[in-house]
Amino acid sequence: MTDTVPTRLRFTLDEEALRAAFEEEEWILPFAPSFIDADELHRILAQCQERGIIGRPSSRAELAVYPLSIAEPEPQLAVDPGLGGPLLLGTSVEFRNGRVPDAIEGSLAVMVDLVEQANRILEEASHSYRGMLTL
Repeated sequence: MTDTVPTRLRFTLDEEALRAAFEEEEWILPFAPSFIDADELHRILAQCQERGIIGRPSSRAELAVYPLSIAEPEPQLAVDPGLGGPLLLGTSVEFRNGRVPDAIEGSLAVMVDLVEQANRILEEASHSYRGMLTL
């Protein structure tokens, strides 16, 4: 896939700030991907965006995680590019499988993956914005 979404319109993650938050702050704790639910993941994303750990293309842009349904609360990533267009929904949140040295590294890997997935969703939907994402 070609890179049609400019860097200035992408979400970013300050991994060092997130690592420091996991190590020093009380508002966020490292988590196990297989045990975190959609509501908790949504809260973490929201707080990281509020604190600037996840950079947004504009103040109206937002990443969110929602359960697919009440009966099966599998996390689903939603991306609002903040351009007044449609809310972009991805598939179920995908987590990197593999061994990580500790809970902080596992949590960081999940957050990196979520931001990467959000940017892939933007990339795949760039045609929906009739050139707004390629300016």
